[in-house]
Amino acid sequence: MTHRNKLLALLLVSLLTVLSGCATTAHPNRTDWQLLYHHDATGQAISGDKQALIDAINQGRPIRLVWPIRPDFVHVADAGFLTVMNGEVFAQLPGIIRQIPDRETRRRMALDASGQSRWHAIVGTTGEIQSFQSALGELGQRQYAFKWYGLVSK
Repeated sequence: MTHRNKLLALLLVSLLTVLSGCATTAHPNRTDWQLLYHHDATGQAISGDKQALIDAINQGRPIRLVWPIRPDFVHVADAGFLTVMNGEVFAQLPGIIRQIPDRETRRRMALDASGQSRWHAIVGTTGEIQSFQSALGELGQRQYAFKWYGLVSK
């Protein structure tokens, strides 16, 4: 075998090794958001399992919340800080600059022009959300149905 043929054979073996590794491990760490728990505005289970949510938190998995304000108005936020206490889960949502819907068209959102008002919230599997608007100094509490998603391996 000539030097050129040896080099081509080595290159071919290397290429096949790389390609076969890609074919068998195309997405070895593939993850997807999975609905773990869904409850109504009073904290009563609709679907999923609260323990599955708690298990995901104990495994250090990222958690995302989805809650409809109305059928055509839905919020989604990643949990920034999680607490499990007495079988309930509480998620602190990272502060955001307050956004304001255009009340006439309901087709646009605008940031608070002052940039001074930040919205912070704590959400619980109890259905409660406690929020704070920093510039207004307003602390509010409401009840919503929440969907709790976890990033899980597939």
